[in-house]
Amino acid sequence: MRLLCYSFALSCGAILVSLSGCESRRDRAVLEWVDAWPPIRTGFGTPPDELAKANSFNGDVWLQQGRALPDAEETICRLLRSHDERLNRRKAVHGALYFIGTSRSVPVLIKCLDDDWLRNLAIQDLGHIGIANDDVFRALVRCLHNEGGGTSVTAAWTLATLFGKDAIEAIKQRQQELDLEAENIAKIMEDLESGREIRGNVPRAETKKADDGTKKADDGK
Repeated sequence: MRLLCYSFALSCGAILVSLSGCESRRDRAVLEWVDAWPPIRTGFGTPPDELAKANSFNGDVWLQQGRALPDAEETICRLLRSHDERLNRRKAVHGALYFIGTSRSVPVLIKCLDDDWLRNLAIQDLGHIGIANDDVFRALVRCLHNEGGGTSVTAAWTLATLFGKDAIEAIKQRQQELDLEAENIAKIMEDLESGREIRGNVPRAETKKADDGTKKADDGK
């Protein structure tokens, strides 16, 4: 009986090692494919070999190679979820999932919205994949309200693309917030330019005096 159990354990271990080996080879192939996506050109800041790779990059060939890899999308999503350090996350989102991503990539892309470096890219991916469900809507509205500048515009564009007129109210509310911010900033600038005091009831001299007192107390410690 012990011999039988030992043999069974060895067999299970061999199967696990085999599966691990297959996964490792698959991971390496996918990682190499993702890494082949060219870097963003930054002129003098990009090493010559990276610029050469970008100049010789053939997008059609690269895409065919990725689609030929078994389970490439699932592998990338798994590596993103586990924060695998071997994966270039920006290339995975900006390049790979943008082109081969399907509905299976949507949950991990929503999670990527929490990453400052990936948020704008993940929004673009969600728009390109084109899944218009409640989770995507709520995630994009969150980006719309929590971010300023280009990210808000990208989120608004993606909401409009995916949800059409259903996105009007959410975008309008954000627009009203931005208008209010602009109005408040304009009032502050008007007060500054006219010389009006906007520091409350504390005169400037007393504020300076308080600052000096704090400094002296600190110096005496």
